[in-house]
Amino acid sequence: MLHKFITYVTLCAIYIVFVSPALAEDKYNIAAVVNGDPITTFDLNERMDVIIATSRLQDSIQLRQQLAHQALQTLINENLQRQNAEKYNIKASQEDINFAIADIERRNNLPAGGFAAFAYNQRLTEEALISQIRAQIIWKKILTNVLRPKIYVSKFEIEDKISQLKSSKSNVYEVHLSEILLPFDKESSQKTIDFATKLITEIENGADFGNIAKQFSQGSTAADGGAIGWLPQEQLSGQLKELVIATKDDNLIPKPIASEDGIRIVKLGKRRSVEKEIDPQAIENMLIQQKMELESKRYMKELRSKAFIEVRI
Repeated sequence: MLHKFITYVTLCAIYIVFVSPALAEDKYNIAAVVNGDPITTFDLNERMDVIIATSRLQDSIQLRQQLAHQALQTLINENLQRQNAEKYNIKASQEDINFAIADIERRNNLPAGGFAAFAYNQRLTEEALISQIRAQIIWKKILTNVLRPKIYVSKFEIEDKISQLKSSKSNVYEVHLSEILLPFDKESSQKTIDFATKLITEIENGADFGNIAKQFSQGSTAADGGAIGWLPQEQLSGQLKELVIATKDDNLIPKPIASEDGIRIVKLGKRRSVEKEIDPQAIENMLIQQKMELESKRYMKELRSKAFIEVRI
């Protein structure tokens, strides 16, 4: 069972300290507006409660202050995804939610029906947990039904990639990678780097990488806990390749990696040699994943550029 971190009294105390007196007086103050739909400070604080409990983060006032910006941006993106999903009649049905809850119970060694008890023990509302589950289901359906049909990988692309790998003078290795992608803009770049550094420390101290990826990552792999899968080591970008080579298997890369589209926290799994044979299906999957990543970023960038977003805190 997932570990219980904070008592109800501590949670209440932190909440009172964290929010301003004005927000404490009215839990339904507006934190942001997304195309006319409000996100309240109550929504934001409930989401931070869920993040801390399910990701095994060590609760503190400082952590909540750092969480607030990213948690709010995640809620904004979820609202945009939900609004856009309505155009395609994409919804999270009760059957979808029940299946996801059963999967959570299974993965966390909870008995059937243990989800409600987990929420109670963690001082969380079921509504807050289900809200997040619903958002994850909708995003996964958008990826599958809207973005994936736009992706095409040709036979030539696969053969060209295999040829590149085979022409390498060194042995060919594949590495299993997972990532948390934190987007940023000019105004929030340093905040994002600081937050990523804090998350790395938390993960090294026992926080759950996969659940943090589900909470914050804006990559297309977020719903799968950030798992990218097997990639040829030689095809990694310069800085990432250097850091992967310097990192031992089954370890977190010890610093955030900056790129044009965000700040990455990367976890290295295993390494394997593919010197004798290179699986064309694995190469195709890799190319699909790379294109899906680009398409999902383009999709979210477009949604945000067309939206009316007003942040009030």
